[in-house]
Amino acid sequence: MTSPSIADQFGAAAALEFALHFLQRWSKTPWITENTTKISATFRVMLAFFATIGLTWHYDGGTLVITGLSVSVIATGLWNFFRQYALQHGFGHLIRTGNLDKFQEIVSNVVKQELKAYNDQGHDINITAAKN
Repeated sequence: MTSPSIADQFGAAAALEFALHFLQRWSKTPWITENTTKISATFRVMLAFFATIGLTWHYDGGTLVITGLSVSVIATGLWNFFRQYALQHGFGHLIRTGNLDKFQEIVSNVVKQELKAYNDQGHDINITAAKN
């Protein structure tokens, strides 16, 4: 199992935290709000787990086959899971406190670093962000 890059984990953390934020405010999910901390934490754990573990499965006529399990996959998966949950928790704090400017600054810096690294590998990408 290869570890996802920090950019992949960063992107997944931001996307999954925004999904959780949406669920907390959606009228069709009244059982999960900003005040249901245990449910929100459980959702974060589940989202982080599914974003990192990398298991494959196949259901065929009453039989569920899960592949990709080994001691090293489980150990690496648990480490990646911890990192993913930590990132999501950090993004959740920024979103819940309304500190979206700081969130935007962090995301912008990571994107710039990833683009620089990509360009340093011989690619030519130049993205200019529009300022409001």
